[in-house]
Amino acid sequence: MSKGFERNQEHLAQLNALGRELTRRAKSKCEFCNSAGKKLIIYEAIITKQTVNIDHCLFICEDCLTLLQHPPKHNPSQLHFLSTTIWNDTPIVKALAIAQVQKLAPVLPWAQELLDSVYLEPEIQDLIAQLK
Repeated sequence: MSKGFERNQEHLAQLNALGRELTRRAKSKCEFCNSAGKKLIIYEAIITKQTVNIDHCLFICEDCLTLLQHPPKHNPSQLHFLSTTIWNDTPIVKALAIAQVQKLAPVLPWAQELLDSVYLEPEIQDLIAQLK
């Protein structure tokens, strides 16, 4: 087998090993939209070549994964839940929510107002920079 395939398999195994910790941290809810009762997926927001870092991962539902991969063009109000998510205590969740709100701010007044009310700690600013 190729080394790339082996590295990918090892990476996936490391992600799966975080499942229990992420479940506890997320309290079995989507860390992005806070919905319960949905299938949750480990989402690695910041991918590094080193080992998987739980501080760069979220436990999210399939709907949020789709929203992150393909932000809605016709109905951006689907992301209004971000007005709550940007206050999350988990730094990567907060950083990802703020990054999404920053993308919406030029076209949605509520997103700009929300950004104006948030103080960006240096740790959060660093995470947002890594997300881009």
